Amino acid sequence: RRYPFLSIFFLTALLTACGGDTSSTTAGGSSGTSGNAPAATLRADLAWDAPTMEADGVTPLTDLAGYKVYYRLDGQRYGSGIDVGNVNRYALNTQGVAGRYYFAVTAYDAEGNESDFSAEATKLVTQ
Repeated sequence: RRYPFLSIFFLTALLTACGGDTSSTTAGGSSGTSGNAPAATLRADLAWDAPTMEADGVTPLTDLAGYKVYYRLDGQRYGSGIDVGNVNRYALNTQGVAGRYYFAVTAYDAEGNESDFSAEATKLVTQ
């Protein structure tokens, strides 16, 4: 069973790249170009609002155990996700790979039930 409680929660596009472009967009934003140029330290800082209610908008959310961050480069698919625990911020080190990144977050409960993906955010990470 998949928990839909994250469907009302969204990924805030508070994305920055050290030494590069600091603009950000949310789902439906501009696409821009992508590249794979190596760089020294490139990262995207992510933050999101924690859900407080189940998807019905009435029932309080009481069993949230943590989050998974998913990311991909332009033209790729999401991988398996990074379990970041029960925090609502994460700094993704892009391992020096510049390009347009796409991000989504899921929430999970203590039993491992995972929500649907949040709205997608995008960030052009440059040198």
